[in-house]
Amino acid sequence: MFDKTTKRYYLILILLSTCATSILIAQENNSYVIIDSIIIKGVERTKPWVIEQEARIHKGDTIALQKINEKIEEITIDLNRTNLFSKVDITYQLEFTEHYLIVIEIKIEENWVLFPSIIFEIADRNFNVWWKEQNHSFSRINLGAKLFHYNITGRKDILRLQMHTGYTNKLEASYEYPYISKRYNIGMRSGVLYTQNKEVVYKTENNKSLFYKDDQKSLFSRRRFSLGFKYRPNRKWTHSLNTDYVYNKVSPAITDLNPDYFLDGATKQQFTAIVYNLEYYTKDFTSRPTKGIHLLFKVEKIGIPWIEKYNLINTIQKMSWTQSLYKKKIVYNILLQSKQGILRDKKYPFNLYEGLGYNNDLVYGYEYYVIDGLDYFTVENGLRIPLFNFNKSFIRVFKNEPKIKIKVNFDYLVNVNYGYVNDPFYKLNNELSNTHLYSLSTGFGFVINDAISIRVQGSINHKKESGIFIHSKSSF
Repeated sequence: MFDKTTKRYYLILILLSTCATSILIAQENNSYVIIDSIIIKGVERTKPWVIEQEARIHKGDTIALQKINEKIEEITIDLNRTNLFSKVDITYQLEFTEHYLIVIEIKIEENWVLFPSIIFEIADRNFNVWWKEQNHSFSRINLGAKLFHYNITGRKDILRLQMHTGYTNKLEASYEYPYISKRYNIGMRSGVLYTQNKEVVYKTENNKSLFYKDDQKSLFSRRRFSLGFKYRPNRKWTHSLNTDYVYNKVSPAITDLNPDYFLDGATKQQFTAIVYNLEYYTKDFTSRPTKGIHLLFKVEKIGIPWIEKYNLINTIQKMSWTQSLYKKKIVYNILLQSKQGILRDKKYPFNLYEGLGYNNDLVYGYEYYVIDGLDYFTVENGLRIPLFNFNKSFIRVFKNEPKIKIKVNFDYLVNVNYGYVNDPFYKLNNELSNTHLYSLSTGFGFVINDAISIRVQGSINHKKESGIFIHSKSSF
């Protein structure tokens, strides 16, 4: 006779053998497991069905047994990429019955996605230009208020309201809803914008922006009405189509200085812009990825032929590849970008003629320059070495909103950069146009809540000019 302890051991062995045999039989038969239930924990604002939709799993779906871990990793990546969550943890439990069931548990911590704030922002192209070339003048500051909510009804919908005065008078409102179709794969965005300026960049000379200012009256005003749609057939591909109607008006004082500002000395400009984007995305995070690919193809049509004055077409391509190296202690990223003007027989208006130096399209080390052009090509090779991180939850400011959560990752960065801009129309007195640009940069990066990136780095360019530069970018 066996004692109780021996019987218990034999019973455990029998159960383990039975489970192992069931798994082997299921794998041999290429079996699938059925999602029996999805348990979501930690939800404060986001609707549970939105989480299921972004994870692309639903009760009753099937998963190939040998691909369960791969599917769990995909779900984790997809939820992280929404930027709605500061932490995502997924576990599962298999139940071997007649049909092989799986119970998936998703634990999340929601990000702080409500940003009501006072606007105190510089109006220049970047912080470096404002600090050095404009002597950090407070006359170039915009003051106002804004309300950004990136999950206003818990459906991953985005509301932006903004009003400020100062260097630029601005009123802007937009709303984006990602699930207007029955299959939840089509979204819509609409927006309006009005701006007014008393100072205008009327020309580029020596790759520097030349300004004209009048403290007594507005020199430039813009009205823009936008409508767009986004289609996501699966987790990797996204199509978007956006239409803007733009009406600009400029003072005769500007066209006297540069008749090509709107072309032919015109003081009014109106056009329809239609933009199509095709995007392929497999990266695990948007601001601080450790692996994956991002491909973008963009076609921009400005003007409707035979109806409007302009007939311009631009194409833009982007390829970014990220890979972890040396036991995931170093992250390598290469970014290639290019732009081409397709219709080249007529001159572009100056205000629509942009190359590098605007927004985040630049070569590090050339922050003080604008390099206008019809075409450009850039390469950025970068290494990122993670240093440490900080994670802290604070108080709940508003009812039904997540607590304020701050997650900060600190990294050491090294970049080797290259760029070239082709300028067939305005290259006179702009030596950096049609010139090979290259630089070396190194410094530190800070990523807040996997959404806001800040870089503080030193750079040296091919002219042997060096400096410390600050850059910021948001994933929203």
